Amino acid sequence: MTSKHDTTNIAELLMNLVPIQSTSYKTELMQKAIDNWLYHNDLGYTKDKYGNIYVTKGHADLYPTMVCHIDTVHDINNHVTAHKTSSDIIYAIDQSTGQQYGTGGDDKVGIAITMTMLKHFDNFKAVFFLDEEVGCVGSSKCDSSFFDDSTIVLECDRRGSSDFVNKIGSTRLYSKKFSKLIKPILKKWGRSECTGGITDVGEIARVNKVMTANMSCGYHNPHSNSETIDIAQVINTYNLCVDLFNLTIDKRYAYQSLSDRQESYGYTGRMYGGHFHNHTPRINPYYTNDKEESAEPMYFDDDLYEVDGLYEDNVVTSLPDDCPMCNQTELEYDEMTGEVWCYSCGAYLQAENLNSFQNEQNQSNKNDDRQGTFTFER
Repeated sequence: MTSKHDTTNIAELLMNLVPIQSTSYKTELMQKAIDNWLYHNDLGYTKDKYGNIYVTKGHADLYPTMVCHIDTVHDINNHVTAHKTSSDIIYAIDQSTGQQYGTGGDDKVGIAITMTMLKHFDNFKAVFFLDEEVGCVGSSKCDSSFFDDSTIVLECDRRGSSDFVNKIGSTRLYSKKFSKLIKPILKKWGRSECTGGITDVGEIARVNKVMTANMSCGYHNPHSNSETIDIAQVINTYNLCVDLFNLTIDKRYAYQSLSDRQESYGYTGRMYGGHFHNHTPRINPYYTNDKEESAEPMYFDDDLYEVDGLYEDNVVTSLPDDCPMCNQTELEYDEMTGEVWCYSCGAYLQAENLNSFQNEQNQSNKNDDRQGTFTFER
């Protein structure tokens, strides 16, 4: 259970982190803040060539491990201040305009929880990744051997307060046996397993045989100027993680991901449907052969289904026989997002368009041309 000190520490950390500006590819201020925090807490660290920050506290055979990312999607704004309501909701204000501004809770909440874990446990590992929001760039360049002595690896990088992500695209993050083991803890803290969007633990699962998971952690309306942080939900998430780490403290939970199609999860410039509040989707020049230069990066979004209520009234009523993009039969419905993932080609198909396709398919011969009735942005 969280101590009063932990509770106070998390709230103070968040209030201090929110004003620190750290957009993708411009994370120097957050890197410096983390460096200073580690120094003042007598925690040594190393950095890889990309700038990812690795921390190992204590001396043990095995370490509970947490990762987070230090970039946000918000433009650098040096006029942002953090505020807290009487109900412990953190919001940000742009003092130059008097208007609300995004807190960057995605993933400053993850940073605060990771820092608090480092103080809570005698033996612990953590990584602060750069540039997750533009396709997990930092974690894709990480030293995967760092996780060879991890018990499990957790990340807090999802909006809301109820999700516990067991799969990202076609990449399963942990086994069914592990799912049964942690079920009482998930129930205790009000969590349900679900499929999630791309984030760093998915990259780790591709390259290291360790069980990982992502989860909701108390930020809301991510990637928008109305983004807020619910401190009580952050503390709930912290408690959940402490319980999971304590349960698994003396054993490495190794797992070979069941996905043999993990390239479809990778960063090939695919856009996972829909639009972001602050960004126009475009091909990411860092991950494709596209030669068109972009003034700003494309942001991938684990929280896409929340944006503008895009999928609010759309439910997939039935799956087509095969994917309209590649004609393979490897389709799975994600009820959280109202979308369908194709294991074979990596397409994320929007519900309303997939239903339209299914209706046309049912009325036509299976040999008919199956194109042009769904949205798939690259």
